[in-house]
Formats: sequence, structure tokens, C-alpha cells
Amino acid sequence: MPSTVTVHYRFHPLHNRRLDVVSWPRQPHNAVTVKDPKGQSLKIPLWMLQPEAADLRLSESIALAPSALLALVEMLQGCS
Repeated sequence: MPSTVTVHYRFHPLHNRRLDVVSWPRQPHNAVTVKDPKGQSLKIPLWMLQPEAADLRLSESIALAPSALLALVEMLQGCS
């Protein structure tokens, strides 16, 4: 495993920064632990380190599954 990684996700505050790896996750869906420029440890999801993450684009329209909208309504009803 590499000892440094680059954050490719363009909406991350450390975008295009090369960071030292503290530890790699045991499971591929978990986050890698890195040291930020101030020396603090933080976790970054592995997908944000993939070069493909730089290609994500915003869209003017969104598409949500009906089940997601229903879950949102239920969550909001529970808050009131």
C-alpha cells in the first residue's frame, strides 16, 4: 500500500493535496486514516482518493428514488 495518497474529490477541502497515510482500512468500504497538513489524523473515504472522483459533476436536476423521498418525508415527520 502507498504511504501517501492524493485527494481527488474536488469538493473536499484538501483537494489535490498529497497526504501521509497513517493506516489503511481492513474493509474496502471504510476510510483511510491520513495526517492533514496540520498533523491531525483524519479519515477520508477511499472513493475520494480515486482519480475518477475528480470527474464527478453537479447537475441542475436531481433524480431520487421514490423510496428515498418517502424515507425523507417520514424522517421529517418524526422531527416535528
